[in-house]
Amino acid sequence: MTSSYTVNQGIEKPAAGDQSGTWGATVNTNMDIIDRVVSGVGALTLTGSTTTLTTTDGALTDGMYRVLVLGDGGDLGSNNTITISPNDQDKLYLVYNNLTANRSAIFSQGSGDNATVENGETAWIYADGAGSGAAVRVATSSTKLLDQDGDTGIRVEEGGDDDDTIRFDVAGAEDFTMTANTLSVLSGSTLNIDSGATIANSGTATGFGSSTAVDSITAGSTQSQAGATALTGTINRVTVSGTNGDGVKLPTAVAGLTCLIINADSAQTIDVWPATGDKIQGGSSNAVDPTSIAAGTSREFYSIDAAEWLRDIPVGTVLQRVVINTTTGTNSTSTTEAATALTATISMLDAASIVQVTAMGPWAVSRSSSSPTNMQGFLRLWEAAVTTGTQLAEERIGYVYGEASQPPYAIAGGALAAKVLNTPGDKAATTFVLGILNAVGSTVLAQFNAGSLQATMLLEEIAT
Repeated sequence: MTSSYTVNQGIEKPAAGDQSGTWGATVNTNMDIIDRVVSGVGALTLTGSTTTLTTTDGALTDGMYRVLVLGDGGDLGSNNTITISPNDQDKLYLVYNNLTANRSAIFSQGSGDNATVENGETAWIYADGAGSGAAVRVATSSTKLLDQDGDTGIRVEEGGDDDDTIRFDVAGAEDFTMTANTLSVLSGSTLNIDSGATIANSGTATGFGSSTAVDSITAGSTQSQAGATALTGTINRVTVSGTNGDGVKLPTAVAGLTCLIINADSAQTIDVWPATGDKIQGGSSNAVDPTSIAAGTSREFYSIDAAEWLRDIPVGTVLQRVVINTTTGTNSTSTTEAATALTATISMLDAASIVQVTAMGPWAVSRSSSSPTNMQGFLRLWEAAVTTGTQLAEERIGYVYGEASQPPYAIAGGALAAKVLNTPGDKAATTFVLGILNAVGSTVLAQFNAGSLQATMLLEEIAT
């Protein structure tokens, strides 16, 4: 009669009456197979990219080892796929991957799942012996704990670039790693602190609330969101703005993020744009901040959510000031507005602002001879130009009655002021002129800076 063999390990089972007087050799081989299956450790030297791990009925073969120690004679050049044969045997192996160059061993038995044992890993794997569709799976591992489909787990990596690293993968993405004394949250991942949770710091916290400074920034010259220079720091110093309205672009809004912009250009304003899809201070998405940043000033922005930036400019805030003084000489005329009028121009930072115009004395009328004794003049504030522009305010300087022996002048001081709406509501430059007129005749002279003291005009842009 013919012997049969056990299904999974190929142990020979002689038929009744067979091998009379010779069964001892069969029994001894079977005992060796059992010994190997129970606790045998086989050191397998792999070559190339493929290996066949075979179990042969009735013979001691490598497929019967309980423990497989995988080695090589040098870098294989690739991972090695080990095919368990035959494909209809159930197998359970404890595998230690001791390959060099961080190579993995991939166990396969059929068209089903494969089991990968990574370099430095010790793992229990099992093959289901399901024939052509057989699968191999990892039961437990010394270096990783995975979910059923293998895309979420904790891995301990040894060798290569990730030597001595604990890796946390979620849904196929590597989110967090731990190395000696360091826990890293990787790019694209978020460390979320739930409401009611507390972070207690008994050591030194670095990087929390700290600032990153970027210097020598040039504002984009296209004066558009697309062409604005993207800001990358929490503190940003813009040193070049070629033209009023050249732009910079805020980072993508993230709740709690702040961004300070310093305009260090000597003369030009800067416009600020949001990142694509964001908005500023309740404006429309992708719309420029209506209030430019004046040269020599700064502004801080802070985001309240993932879509909007705010900045603190209360109503009544003075956005900029322009101060113009007269020369030390007198500006005199007879019966018309002063030919050398006091003139100042302001370029608006916000199209919705108003301009507060203030003129401060002294100014005077004086007589050029002993008569007349009646001296009277007017100080007038104009927008655009004297006489042809828009008169905004007027003050009578004063008049004096008296004899020829009285002082030949009348001086007035104080201030002349007006608030002017920005029309036509854009950021164009607006000119304001202070004129002085004598109302008597050619023998009376009018002047701004009486007694060689300077008169001043102050322009203030005020946020509304």
